[in-house]
Amino acid sequence: MGSVRVAGAWGRGHGQVAVWMGILIGALLLCDGLEASAQSSGELDGMGALAQNSRPRTRRRTTKKKTTKKKKTTKKKKTTVNRLGPYLMVGVGGVSVSDTAAGYASIDVGPGLTLGFGHRFTSQFSLEGNLLLSIHDAVEVRPTGGTTDPATNTMTAGTVDLKFWFPIQLPRVEGYGGVSVGYYSFDANRANGNTFSGIGLGVLGGVEYRFTREFSAGLRIQASEVFADERVVINGQPDNRESQVPLLTFMPTAMIRL
Repeated sequence: MGSVRVAGAWGRGHGQVAVWMGILIGALLLCDGLEASAQSSGELDGMGALAQNSRPRTRRRTTKKKTTKKKKTTKKKKTTVNRLGPYLMVGVGGVSVSDTAAGYASIDVGPGLTLGFGHRFTSQFSLEGNLLLSIHDAVEVRPTGGTTDPATNTMTAGTVDLKFWFPIQLPRVEGYGGVSVGYYSFDANRANGNTFSGIGLGVLGGVEYRFTREFSAGLRIQASEVFADERVVINGQPDNRESQVPLLTFMPTAMIRL
């Protein structure tokens, strides 16, 4: 009986030991499984991070759109200045009268003044009327020989001019040429003096600089030939003759458009 109790006690003791051994082995296995799962999850995380880091980083290129602004090309309209219509002209300069007229030894170049009124019908043509006054010192030839003292003589003329305008390759500058016809009279300012008068034909030319539409200034040159009837006093008796007297005028001018 005693042996049976001992064997029973020993069996119960071994059974408890086996139970505790099983629990311990199970706990060890559970811890080992948890540790393995933790390591595997860490390895997966590390591999994911490595894979993420190993991916090539693509930089985002910010492409700036080039905005080409179209420049508005506004063509400047050529404004043609209206130069048509009536105008006034004044000129002051020198007048040369040739001393080829009979009865004169010399005629000095004298100051002259011209006043004109014209009308420009087109950009190429204008018609102009002028009055000319000039003063000259003249030396006459005496019929009995020798010469007289210088005396002041005056010349007056009325002309009609036809002008042909043409552009010059300069801003605000125009040139012109033309023809002139008129009547000229050269009078002595003393008794028994020599005189001549007659029809004159001439050519003219010049340039004009336009400051504004209304005002311009320029230079005018005219060469004329007067077919003159001369009155020469010889021994107190007048003697009428015919001759040709060249004239040359050189005048700065100013023009005002009305």
